[in-house]
Amino acid sequence: MILYKYLSFLFALVQFSLVTSGQSVKQFYKGDLFENDSVLELTIKMNCDSLYNGGFSESIEYKGVMSYRNDSDHVLMLPIKITKRGHFRKMYNVCNFPPLRIEFSKKTTKNSLFEGMEKIKMVTHCINGDSSFDQYVIEEYLIYKAYNIITDYSFKVRLAKINYVDISGKNPVMTRYAFFIENTGSLANRMKGTKLNYHYVYPEVVEQYHYCLAGIFQYMIYNTDWSINLLHNVELIGVYPSLRPVAVPFDFDMAGLINIPYNSPILAYKQGKDPERQFTIKKVNRKLIVAAVNRIKFKKGEILSLYKKNPYLSESNKVKTLGSLSSFFRILDDHKLVRTEFFK
Repeated sequence: MILYKYLSFLFALVQFSLVTSGQSVKQFYKGDLFENDSVLELTIKMNCDSLYNGGFSESIEYKGVMSYRNDSDHVLMLPIKITKRGHFRKMYNVCNFPPLRIEFSKKTTKNSLFEGMEKIKMVTHCINGDSSFDQYVIEEYLIYKAYNIITDYSFKVRLAKINYVDISGKNPVMTRYAFFIENTGSLANRMKGTKLNYHYVYPEVVEQYHYCLAGIFQYMIYNTDWSINLLHNVELIGVYPSLRPVAVPFDFDMAGLINIPYNSPILAYKQGKDPERQFTIKKVNRKLIVAAVNRIKFKKGEILSLYKKNPYLSESNKVKTLGSLSSFFRILDDHKLVRTEFFK
């Protein structure tokens, strides 16, 4: 087993070297979508009725038009193609409004927030007719923003308020929150690295400090829905010159900090249970864990302020979330609890 892990590690390094040697960093887009924290107000016109009745396929394209006012108060209209995406949330018995992927024509995005983009992922409200799901969108968005505070090796996001106009005329105009997620290629570009397309990897292969950061952060938000071994809800970015890929987590909707009440039989075991924190990574150098703990402790004020000052999170959710985060930071401030939770 040790030999197999060693060979796996060597194979990963060879692959990384082949991918990165002599390769210049590609500029993925020129727009400044993620350089502003203000809520982006958009209108998307599309055939919502076709989207609702189009099944689970990610290959079906739904044509539409996205429009918004730029800083000069001019309305920009961008033709788009829309596809469903994801695994769990695109199933109609879970979400009647699925997560979306927006595809652009590069020629039409010039001088827009989306300039140079080909595609971008959008997290949506999941359930029509239930405004509480807007709060879950905002809470997941804030989790991404919290990880942005901890490390630049994280996906940027932009919150949006979207008017959905159904051109079929069968559904009224609907205004809901959503957020855009930075493309992996753009993330790799910022990290001066490259995306690594593995199907399986041992945790020993990845850069260990950021692995610890990710593990403690997932512990903070009560999330076990991720895996390095299976590359589930994590991207690996190879960064020169370390030769060790950095693990960047994403997709936090299953986090207990949010505790979304999805209507699904496979999640029935969660009903009525309080979320529990679990530190799921093993066999990591203790000094790196301590360094990661200290990094997150150093960012405590910024993380708590992120939630306190957000005007879109309801007061009840602020109280709930700040209470959960405060209990986490009390653990980090107690050396005995740090040893119990992260070393044993």
